[in-house]
This record gives sequence, structure tokens and C-alpha cells, in this order.
Amino acid sequence: MITITTVDDFVASHAIEMVDLLKIDTEGYDLKVLEGAEATIRRGGIRIVYAEVGFLGSTRHVTLPAMMDHLIPRGFAFLGLYEQYRDWKDPSRLHYANAMFTRQPGH
Repeated sequence: MITITTVDDFVASHAIEMVDLLKIDTEGYDLKVLEGAEATIRRGGIRIVYAEVGFLGSTRHVTLPAMMDHLIPRGFAFLGLYEQYRDWKDPSRLHYANAMFTRQPGH
């Protein structure tokens, strides 16, 4: 049995003031995780978001543009792609990677 909670509830129940790195790898539910972190994000309580993003339209991954559309208006900037994985059927295509976003000063 597992307990599922939101980032906001976890942070509040453990009196965490700052999350230095929020790593998200939830197989397509990454935006749902961020929705559950909205209060923490709005108060500037997350410094870095590191999330898996996809490039081939799979439902297992949120797209990079969707992640950018969610985080940039909330004060984050896209820093780069890491741990890039190619499509095993066509190695010339990027399948998914981890994207890093950093909170911008003053947000």
C-alpha cells in the first residue's frame, strides 16, 4: 500500500521552506505533479525543476513545449536537456530527455 500526496501537502506537513531540486519522472503525469506543487511554486519555494520530457508524441512523456508553457509563466527559465535517449527504432530521433528549469531571480 502506498500513500499519494501532493508536493504542496508534503512540503506543508514537513515544514519545508525550500525545495532545491524537484525531480519529476511520472510517465506523463508530470504536469499533474506541478499542479500539486502550485502553492509552493507561487511562493518561490522550488529552485530547480528537473523533469522527463518527450519528443515523439508519446503519452508517456509530457512534451518540452507543454512543460515550458507551464513553468516559464511561473518564473522559471529553461536551462537545458540532459540524459538524452534516442528512439531505438530510429536513432536519428530523440525520444525523451530530462529538462532542467531554474527559478529566475525576483520570482
